[in-house]
Amino acid sequence: MVESLNSMLLDAREYPYITLINVIQEKMSKWWNKRREMGMSFTSLLTPKREDEIRPRFTESNSLLIQQLNPVTFHVKVPGLEVVVDTHKMTCTCRAFDIDRLPCVHAIAATHHAPQWNVPDEVSNKVVLSRVVKDKKRGMPKTSRYPSAKETRNHKNRCKRGGKLEHNQKSCRSETGPNYHNTPNETPS
Repeated sequence: MVESLNSMLLDAREYPYITLINVIQEKMSKWWNKRREMGMSFTSLLTPKREDEIRPRFTESNSLLIQQLNPVTFHVKVPGLEVVVDTHKMTCTCRAFDIDRLPCVHAIAATHHAPQWNVPDEVSNKVVLSRVVKDKKRGMPKTSRYPSAKETRNHKNRCKRGGKLEHNQKSCRSETGPNYHNTPNETPS
């Protein structure tokens, strides 16, 4: 990789730094675009190289002897080797499946003999709805807190007219006090 970058940048080394960076970015963009297009052209989940690795394993897996130990564990006999495959944990005692993360011959053979799920029609025909997500409340969030049930209000309304508690000036019926206003028909004495 380094040698290919050096040969690509032979002429660009003479450029100022900004231009050199632009040349590198352009070249790497072309490389990534080419690889992306190649990846989008694959019809399988695996790359062609990995498919070529696995294809011979399928033919070889047909000749192995398999004994099912439980629904997910299998004992696979190969000439000169006996291994245990766990299809649920995706492990094999040959360790090739664990290291490569590609199914080894034994794992492929075990999956051929694994029982298939028998899903009833009423389950497979069910429509699963997505959960309903409530919209967030609009506007400013509440800044004051809600008092707890045990809290009492310390603030009591006091009337400015009569000076009494539990009512305010607007609902006061007192005719005395500093803020009492005479009506226009009454004359002060």
